[in-house]
Parts: sequence; structure tokens; C-alpha cells
Amino acid sequence: MSKIFKYIRNIHYYETDSMGITHHSNYVRFFEEARIDFMSYIDLAYDKLERLGIIIPVTGIDLEYKNVSKFAQILRFESAIVLFTGVRMTVQYKVFDNETNELICSGHTKHAFVDSNFQPFALQKKFPEIYQKFEDWNLKKEF
Repeated sequence: MSKIFKYIRNIHYYETDSMGITHHSNYVRFFEEARIDFMSYIDLAYDKLERLGIIIPVTGIDLEYKNVSKFAQILRFESAIVLFTGVRMTVQYKVFDNETNELICSGHTKHAFVDSNFQPFALQKKFPEIYQKFEDWNLKKEF
């Protein structure tokens, strides 16, 4: 079982700028789309976790642009959990042109596990079965 999840999407016209390329700010949203799809795939959907009182806010983000993407281009987002402690998590992303495999963008999002009062907590103590699912998908290294 690969711990690197693939998410495919095409670039919409409204996501491009006056130069005809995907506006850089969209990649933050694309990372979120890929992460939410990944978490649903591993049966840790955000809405399910939030009903349990588990909130996973973004605490940091890092992106590095390598190439441009354009309208109608199909991108492949490869994402994986590369750090997981039960209190914090880092998800790494690599974005490729799905046809040519050219690297478009790469980056990380950092997260904390907090309760509904935004107080950090140890997932392992409060929700050991959910902790284990995250740990099972932890790549434990950058890819």
C-alpha cells in the first residue's frame, strides 16, 4: 500500500490571471482540496473528525513554485503525511503536470490537533483509534 495519495484536478479559467497562468494563490486552496480528499480516502474525513470535536487548523504553509500551469491543464497532486506526533502533523505535496510529469509546485502544510475551544490535545490519549489511523498513513519522511 502506497502512503502517497494522488488527487487529480484540472485548472479552471477563473483560476488564471491576466497572463493566462494559474494565479499563485490558488495553490493554497489546491493543497486543501488534495488534503481533504486524502483524509476522506483514509476514512478520516474532516466533517467526521469535527463532529468528534477534533479540529485540525493550518498553522503554517510553505510553497515553492517550479513551473507554471494554465487553463485546462490537468494536475496531479501527490500528498502524504510526513510528520505526525498526535499533537502536530505535516502534510507534504508535490504537484505535477499529469501528462508530462513536470513538477509544477511543491510544499507543506503544518497542522495542530485542537479541541472545539482551540486547545491543543494529544490525539493518542483522547482518540487512540484515530491516532492509529493517522500513524498508519505516516510516511515518516519527505518524499
